[in-house]
Amino acid sequence: MTEQTRPPSHPERAPQDTRILFIDTETGGLEAERHHTLTVGWALVEGVRITSTGERLISRSEYLFEQRALDRNGLDLAHLRAAGVSPLEAYQALMDVARPVTADLGSANENLPRFGGFNTPFDRGFIAALSREAASGTIHKVAGTPGEPGVPPKKSPSMPPLTLHPGADVDMLPVTTFLRRAGLIKAENSRLDSIYLALTGRPLEGAHTALADAVATAEIYLDLSARVRVTPR
Repeated sequence: MTEQTRPPSHPERAPQDTRILFIDTETGGLEAERHHTLTVGWALVEGVRITSTGERLISRSEYLFEQRALDRNGLDLAHLRAAGVSPLEAYQALMDVARPVTADLGSANENLPRFGGFNTPFDRGFIAALSREAASGTIHKVAGTPGEPGVPPKKSPSMPPLTLHPGADVDMLPVTTFLRRAGLIKAENSRLDSIYLALTGRPLEGAHTALADAVATAEIYLDLSARVRVTPR
């Protein structure tokens, strides 16, 4: 479990009321209906800075996965099972960070963060599947040895869907792909680590971990925002 508050980034630009929750999932495969979410990470952008970050590893007695997915993200299922939290707890952590800043400023929707990411349709699908799993009435991490017979699952309360701003997602994949094809980002390819290196001059440490990828996507957003001068109409 990792959470922290971040220092200001690019304080000279970007709307002060911007709130974007950049989410990344590491999964057992490419299909949310067939594979499990293994970890979820996030970085909350408020105005011109990343204000908080977090990550949850997800523990289950059994996982639905393809080996090639684990080969890519380097996750160890035994570690996840021992160190992770239940799908319900992971989903609840996302709901907590996505709450409105205050009920006194404008409408409730306006105070909700937008969904951000690097290929948001992919992560949205797995977050939706995680919400259904959280609401299914079972918590997969239970007392006793994993897989031990006779250890019943705990019951969980029903879980409402993750509510974010109804506006368009902030998906940095199509944005950076366009800029790369236009020759404005000198990246070797359109992968997150390549885009991050091209923009920051630094390799993406911890690539293919949910926390590192979520933070990197938020930093890419802030970097590009700082390069664009918005002129009021």
